[in-house]
Amino acid sequence: MDIYSVLSSKPHNDHYLKRYIRFINGCMEKNQSLSNEETENHHICPRGKHAWSEYRSFRKYPWNKATLTLRQHLLAHALLAKAFPSNYSIVYAYWSVICRSKIKINTIVSESLRNLYSEHCSKRMSMENLNRVKEGRHIFSGGDIQRKSNKQRLDDGIHHCKNGIPCVNKEGEVKFINKDEFYSQEEKDKSKQEWVSTSSNEGRKRRNITSKHHAKNLVQVVDKSGISTSITKEDYSNRKKLKDDTYAQVSSKEGQRRLGKEFSRLLVCVDQNGEKIMLTSEEYDKQKTDEDSTTWLYVISISLEGKRRKNMINE
Repeated sequence: MDIYSVLSSKPHNDHYLKRYIRFINGCMEKNQSLSNEETENHHICPRGKHAWSEYRSFRKYPWNKATLTLRQHLLAHALLAKAFPSNYSIVYAYWSVICRSKIKINTIVSESLRNLYSEHCSKRMSMENLNRVKEGRHIFSGGDIQRKSNKQRLDDGIHHCKNGIPCVNKEGEVKFINKDEFYSQEEKDKSKQEWVSTSSNEGRKRRNITSKHHAKNLVQVVDKSGISTSITKEDYSNRKKLKDDTYAQVSSKEGQRRLGKEFSRLLVCVDQNGEKIMLTSEEYDKQKTDEDSTTWLYVISISLEGKRRKNMINE
């Protein structure tokens, strides 16, 4: 079987492909005296989904089998990745081999292939996100409203899947901006730019946020119609004092109910034998027969009675 003609049927780098074939032939001659315990089986024509999966069976196609040592196996996949840099299956196969081995190869080669693998993963994830959005399978937090908003951003070409950047202007308005429009701003000083990235220090300052995940003076709330938003802590405290139930905190029981999610607080309890068990607050309240907690079937693990029961099994 002419292996070169099979491998060259897909887009490739001819220099590295010839080096790969010479390397495989040399290793097979050298490894004839080695035992099975010292070698691994290698598919000369890779068996990946986007490679030559039709030749995966060694029984049907014995010419596609090469016995290599672990180091040779790693180098063979490195040469394959160099020969077929646009083939995700082959690049991924190299990465999977290098992850399970502790053998180090040339740092420059390893770094270049790592960057190649990262680039493939990035493109693959972007395409997968686009497909999920188009087919309605993408999980957008916020339901139909957020889904329509994301589809509109896709149509406008400003979604992050299409090189959109989440930005904030000087008034604190958050919006996705096309990458070309964002980088075309003439002002170099971010404090003077009309739009800055939401993750930048200036962006967090405009949004009154101290870090990427925690608001400084904002409370995440949900209104009676189930739409979540943010209001200041001062505004929320004043509404609470006036018993205004327009907004409820997202993390509260009422907030979870408005979002259509089930909320049940779990308590860590112990039974009469000192074994731990998780109960909802409703289940815990039901089994309270009287004021004497020593007669209860379950008690809170950090209570005095709970600690006493846990100490019983340690004695």
